[in-house]
Parts: sequence; structure tokens; C-alpha cells
Amino acid sequence: LKKLKHLYNEATDSLKQYPQGIAELTSLVTLNKVLPCDGNKVGWLKNLNRLSGKLEMWIEISSCCDSVEAELGKKMHIQELRINFYESATTTDGRGKQVKDTSSSSSSTSVSNEVLDALHPHPNLQQLAIEGYYGSRLPGWIVSPLNQLTSIELDNCEFLVSLPPLGKLPLLETLEIKRLSKLEYVGREFLGIATSSSMGTIAGGFPKLKKLTFWKCINWKKWEDITVEEEEEDNVAISVMPCLTELEISDCRRLTELPQRLMRKVDALKPYPNLRELIIYQYEGSQLPRWITSPLNQLTHIRLYFCKGLTSLPPLGKLPLLETLSIDNLYELEYVGREFLGIATTTTSSCSSGTNNIIDGGFPKLKKLSFWKCPKWNKWEDITTAQEEEEEEKYSIMPCLTELIIRSCEGLTELPQRLLEKVSLSSLKELDIFFSTQLKQVYGDKEGQPWKSISRHNPQLRLRY
Repeated sequence: LKKLKHLYNEATDSLKQYPQGIAELTSLVTLNKVLPCDGNKVGWLKNLNRLSGKLEMWIEISSCCDSVEAELGKKMHIQELRINFYESATTTDGRGKQVKDTSSSSSSTSVSNEVLDALHPHPNLQQLAIEGYYGSRLPGWIVSPLNQLTSIELDNCEFLVSLPPLGKLPLLETLEIKRLSKLEYVGREFLGIATSSSMGTIAGGFPKLKKLTFWKCINWKKWEDITVEEEEEDNVAISVMPCLTELEISDCRRLTELPQRLMRKVDALKPYPNLRELIIYQYEGSQLPRWITSPLNQLTHIRLYFCKGLTSLPPLGKLPLLETLSIDNLYELEYVGREFLGIATTTTSSCSSGTNNIIDGGFPKLKKLSFWKCPKWNKWEDITTAQEEEEEEKYSIMPCLTELIIRSCEGLTELPQRLLEKVSLSSLKELDIFFSTQLKQVYGDKEGQPWKSISRHNPQLRLRY
């Protein structure tokens, strides 16, 4: 078998170690999984320098001390490397009986640091994933600007308390930070920004990053902002994440705010022209960023749910193409004002027609609007009498709306009469007020004045309660 080139063993979960002699297969090009061999070591990889493609390593912390002998730096054809650390759950007592090991965690940290330092891959590596790492820091080779890395994933690295200057990496496109339970602070050094005084140029700042993910960093409290000078810098070419199109922060519940100056600097996160659907989940800020309501957006669907810090809604009616808007589980929402409609008047003049008022906003394409489980919501501000009586050809509100749903909003006692009369003149087909007890009491009587005022111009309007 010394001439064997391809050993496919990716789906071999029950395989725990290799037999002696595998180190002599120096012609191997494909070896999906690296397991202990001959005493739980990885040093047997030393002469397998033809390995290419994807390599997945499983390393037992307490027994692996020969990682430097693996000489990963000589394996220039490996493009994707995944390093999985694990620790033996048992040890042997004085009578030879296996018991749970409760003393190895402290020593595992220093051992892990040494192991990962030694597993220095060739700079040609493009994708790196590290899972179950017990070390307290990441090795310096990860942030070398000579790296060709385009993707990094750090998962369940339990003892990492900070992040290195990954922004130095010139080609990094995807960065995923998952389950770093001891991470509390992400500082400015994470951006890896460095200024060359002689050349007047700035390097770092994640120049190619497209997607950044933080997930289940349960103790993360602070993301340090850039300075005012860094935000307003104009004498040198400074940029931060200029290619970023996706930022996901999920289940990081102790993080109370985003770095505002940094977010303003990230131009690509501002209206992404081709974005059609936007979902914001578990956002705890008190207001949404202004770019969401830019009339340049092409958004057709928006869903806001479990956004616990929001007490009001921005002028989403400005969005020219929005068709579906779902507001779910906004427990602190108390008031929806007229500004929600996003109505703005622009005055123009010409020699032929004189002065004209052009009215924008009012959800021109909205078809479905739903509110669900907003228990503190007690007021939906009505439009003014003047707005209600404005000529139809100049002024319309939700002209395409066919479905209005208000469910489990126990605090809301009435709907905006003038607004709904204006909407019901056009296309509204269904009003759903399930589990909204006070609304049911007001509008449930179809012979009552509140219901008649809404439905008198639209006999096809259906009430569901």
C-alpha cells in the first residue's frame, strides 16, 4: 500500500485510531481525517507532505505532545484545515478503576496553547476551523498578513477571553465566532488597524470581509467602538470592513449596544441595494438604524421579532417596495405614531404648472401588515382630518393593503379610525383581531358605529375575531 494516494475515511465516526505503519504511506494525497496512531500522537504526519484538499484533525489534549513533529507548515497543498480538540473524560485511580477526571482542565489550557502554536500550517491554507480549543489565546501565526485565509471559524473555544487582530488578514471573507463562553470584551485591536507613518497608509480593518457572525457568546458585554478620529479620518485612506454585507449577532444577550461609530463607518451595511428580505431577531437596542428606512432600499419583506428594546417604530412607510411587514413579540412597544407612515411632502414648481406638492411614503406597495404579541401597545396614532380629506390622486395610505392582523395585543383599545377609513376605501379585504380582547369588544358588534365607520365604503371587508 506504499503507493496508495487516496484514503477516504470521512464518515468513520467509530474509528478511534490508525494502525501502525500508516506513517509510511508517504504518497497519500487524500486523507480526510487524522486520528491518533501509535500512542495517541500526530507526529506520524511528518513525511506525508503530498496531502491536499481538506484535512480534519482530532487531537486529545492530555496525551498529544508531538504536534510540532507533524510539520504542517510543509504541507503546502492543504486548503482546508479543521482542528478538533477533545479531552479524556476519565482517569484511573490508585486501584486501577476509571473515574471522572476533574483536575486536568488547568493543565489542558497550557498544553492546548503549545499544541496549537506548533500546528502552524502553510500560508497557502484558505479555510481554518478550530473547535473545542482549551487554550487561553490564539497563536500568532493565525493573524499573519502573509496568510491566504478566506474563512475562519472558532467554535466552543471555552477559555478564550479576547480576540486577536484578525482584521490584519488581507483576504479573509468569512469569520464565525461561536460559543466563546468566556469572551466578555472585543476591543479595537480586533480590527487589526495599523498606520504606517512614513507612507501615510492604513492596513487592516478586514479589507475583504463579507460575513461576520457571533453566536452564543453568552458573556460578551462590550464591543469597543472606534475613536472619533478614526471615524472622521480623511487625511489617510482608512476603511473598516468595506465589503461587509452580512453581520449576524445571535444569542449574545448580554451585549447591550453596537459600536455606533464603527457601524457608521461600515458603508456596505448601509442600504444593500439588492436586499429583498430583512429579519431582525432579539435586537435589544432602543431604536433601529436609519438606513433601514432609506427610500433607496429594495426591501419587500421585513420582520421584527423579540426586539425587546424597541418602544416605537421608525418611518417604515418610506420604503417604496415593501409588501409584507411583521411586528412580532415587541414586548416594550407602547406607541405607534403617524411618523410610522413615513409621509413626506415635497414642493416643486415649473413655469407651465406652477407649484405642485408631491407626497411620498404611506406604504405604497404594502399588502400585509401584522402585529402579534405586543402586550404593552396601547396607542396607534390616527392621521389628521386634513390628511384624511386630501385628494385621492395626491395622497394615499396603504393603497394595496389587503390584510391587517392584530393578534394578542391586549393593551390596544381602539384602531385609528380615519386611517382605516382611508385604507378601507381601496383594497382591504380582511381585518384579523384574534386574542385582542378590547378590540373585539369595540369592533365585534357589526351593528355598532366603530365597525360601520370602517366598513361602510367597503362592504366586502371581513372581520375575524
